[in-house]
Amino acid sequence: MKKTLIATAVSAALMAPVAAQADVTVYGRVHQGIKIVNPEVGDSTTDFVNVGSRFGIKASSDLGNGMTASAHYEFTTDSDKKGAGVTDTRIATVGVSGGFGSINLGNQWSAWYNKVGVHVDPTFAVGGAHHIGPFRTANTIKYSNSFGPVSFELDARLDGTGKEGGDGHAAAASIAVNDNITLAAGVDNTKDGDSLTGGAIQVSMGNYWASIAQQSRDPDNDAAAEPSTTQVWVGGSFGNTAAMIGTGQHDNDTGSMNGEPSDITLGIYHNIGGGLKLLYEGHKADSDGAGEDKTAHLFGIRLDF
Repeated sequence: MKKTLIATAVSAALMAPVAAQADVTVYGRVHQGIKIVNPEVGDSTTDFVNVGSRFGIKASSDLGNGMTASAHYEFTTDSDKKGAGVTDTRIATVGVSGGFGSINLGNQWSAWYNKVGVHVDPTFAVGGAHHIGPFRTANTIKYSNSFGPVSFELDARLDGTGKEGGDGHAAAASIAVNDNITLAAGVDNTKDGDSLTGGAIQVSMGNYWASIAQQSRDPDNDAAAEPSTTQVWVGGSFGNTAAMIGTGQHDNDTGSMNGEPSDITLGIYHNIGGGLKLLYEGHKADSDGAGEDKTAHLFGIRLDF
């Protein structure tokens, strides 16, 4: 009887799955703010807001032969509502990387946004000119690689629901011309035949930088509008404080009655240390007949861990 029990236990141990030996990193961000919005018509509002608070887990395993397996979960945490907790999945990917580059599947930042969109609107909350491209996209497979100063990404989205960017594909790249100049360009296409094209150039000199980005959408329907956005930013760092100011214009391409909205944005970010930052972002929008003029102010505090 004892021999039978021992044999059974040994057999079960040998057949049990081997625990994964992965390096795991846990991180997060709590980002709170007070946002004041002053519309041209109506009363001003003051709200306590959550500004992209999150909780994430990254894991990686060495597969040998220069290859690494990785997984990434990142969740939205709604810190301004009692009992809300984790409300959404920002990122959920699994992939493999090596000398061939990296391949990731899941919900992730789009190739378009990583290369072009970041130059259109680098703010946390108030926003610059109208961003007309995808941000994070679901059901996406993405290939990334770099060769010397050139870095590129290709993605394909297989999302028949039409959400999070819908079906489509994109190609985007950036090139570091030298230590001071970076160029970026991309194209994104949807299953409906709409295409998004754009590019950006960023110039840096010591602690200062400037960028200009442009994006435009060409619908498959010839009768539809072809909106475009141009955004300019100038910024710099001064000790533990960084600041940037930007201005942009959006062409709705829907006739003179709808105007060409423009805006100006200011951001000031002070690093206290230990992952703690204080920030201010201000945004003034001139609708030029395409909507409502308004100003917005965000006073925030953020801790990364």
